[in-house]
Amino acid sequence: MTQPNTDAIMRALDAMNQKLTKLDTIDDVLATVACLEQQQQDQHTAIQRLENREFDRGHVPPPLGGHGDRPPKLHRIDFPKFDGKSDPLHFINKCESFFHQ
Repeated sequence: MTQPNTDAIMRALDAMNQKLTKLDTIDDVLATVACLEQQQQDQHTAIQRLENREFDRGHVPPPLGGHGDRPPKLHRIDFPKFDGKSDPLHFINKCESFFHQ
């Protein structure tokens, strides 16, 4: 009966060991990726909560990369109309108020 070559067995064992080590490394990478994905999702949720909280308070944050010293956005106000029947002084006061705003 022929005895197996010890060197061939050792090479085969080393090859299997390397494959197993690579599998452990791949599992570690996959676990790390899953952890990073969860952290990213948590951060996204936290950002949405902060944005919603500020909008609920009526505060609109400045745009990213923008300047905080910009004047606030004004609401549209319609110019008053004179119907020709009411007191013109009241109409003039409304017009002055429009221009002041």
